[in-house]
Amino acid sequence: MKKLLLGLLALPALASAQLICKDGSTPYLPTTPTTSVIAIANDAAMDAALNNAKGGEVFQLADGNYSLSLANKPYPVEVTLQGSANAVISAFASASNVSNLTIKGVTFKGKAAQPQGTYLLKPENTVNLKLIGVHFMGIDQTMTGVYPKTGTNVGTVFDGVEVANLYDGLTLGSFKNLVVRNSDFHGLGADSMKVWNSSNVLIEKNHVHDANHAYLAHPDFVQLQSGNSNVTIQDNLIEGATQGIDNFGFSASPQTNIVVRRNTHIQANYPNFVGLFNVTGSITDNVVKQGTGGYPLIRYSGGISVSNNTITK
Repeated sequence: MKKLLLGLLALPALASAQLICKDGSTPYLPTTPTTSVIAIANDAAMDAALNNAKGGEVFQLADGNYSLSLANKPYPVEVTLQGSANAVISAFASASNVSNLTIKGVTFKGKAAQPQGTYLLKPENTVNLKLIGVHFMGIDQTMTGVYPKTGTNVGTVFDGVEVANLYDGLTLGSFKNLVVRNSDFHGLGADSMKVWNSSNVLIEKNHVHDANHAYLAHPDFVQLQSGNSNVTIQDNLIEGATQGIDNFGFSASPQTNIVVRRNTHIQANYPNFVGLFNVTGSITDNVVKQGTGGYPLIRYSGGISVSNNTITK
């Protein structure tokens, strides 16, 4: 009788264990990973932190001045460097052969009276570099915000960035899987973006306004230079005396699957909203308001389809 009772008592315990098992034999106990935030007080501490990071760290910069020159750091998982807009990284910052680095909130600040082509940040051969809510701030419209000189960058994201008071904003050559979204471009002397030799590019929900014409007669929102493919430019707002999207001067090299859709261009007083030649893709569902340019505001050639665009004077 005792043996029978012991067996009956064991059965509920076995059934209960099976109910909390994921696969019938091993208990499933979900866990929530935690990441500590490591305070960084000065430039030397930032250099040491980034050079010794193993992956997964979050570094919080105190307000102050910093310089960034990071090379050969293929972090296996994301490393985050974050701070307020008063955490200022000086011009000529660089990230070379770096993977899985996210930079949030800080300011990349220019210097005065620099030659054109000098840069605030030079990324080269990076993988999964993310710039979130950062500020690329020039002083006198002589510098460029981002300018890779060599190499290929894969998986780069610019999200919610401010690009201001520079000559060119973002010059993006040899990028793959590039995203530029939710960003504010203003006070630029030339082009907001230049893109060349890049593929799988998404440019969306950006705002371009208050271009300055001290250096260039008709600055562009996006200048598509040669060698691009699979580029989508959508849901952007372009305001003021600037051109929209064009490849003038680069039409000898064909570009494929360029999609321009659902953009709004207000006060398009310059030659065109879109000028794409020797290009395949589509130009659809765009709105151009108050256009007074001397040319047709949508100009194109090649195998590109154009439909359902609205132009009002």
